Amino acid sequence: MVARSASISCFFTLCLATACQPAKPDASAVERIDLDAPIERTAGKALPDATNAGWEMAPGNKILRYANPAGEPLLSLACEVPPDAAPRIRFVQYAPAPPGAKALFAMVGNMRVARVAMDARLQDKRWVWTGTEPADAPKLEALRGTREVIATMPGGGEIELKGSPLPRQFIEDCESKAKPKAKEPFALPSPD
Repeated sequence: MVARSASISCFFTLCLATACQPAKPDASAVERIDLDAPIERTAGKALPDATNAGWEMAPGNKILRYANPAGEPLLSLACEVPPDAAPRIRFVQYAPAPPGAKALFAMVGNMRVARVAMDARLQDKRWVWTGTEPADAPKLEALRGTREVIATMPGGGEIELKGSPLPRQFIEDCESKAKPKAKEPFALPSPD
């Protein structure tokens, strides 16, 4: 009886050990990548040269743009004030975006790192990257300083944003548009 129960327990242990083994990958599911091969960039995906670009207010002072002189913007910030929520900063990065795509727009600068979730949106008959963040979001500290910021969109290139006080002023102006909270009427405690 002892030998039989020992052989049954050994059988179950063997079954459990076999079940815990990772599956062997199918040879057709493995892709080999040559790490020394040059990286190919898709034509038309790169942003224009931003060597002479700088921050400027768009006509009407409602949008802050990072653009080349007399050129199309590379990045823009807009202030949105929804009726039932806190003010938000809308980011638009003008690199071509595949319809339906999602990505993280990374900004590194002023000793901060910010990542903004972006979606491909149709704007002016072309797909661009857009995303929003609350105007008071701590991650926007990356733009509030006066130092250079490196902004990167996967597949959309990298922009070196020159240091300027304009982004900080724009974000603070947007943040100040928050609607004041309604005060509850003062009520005297009822006498007991």
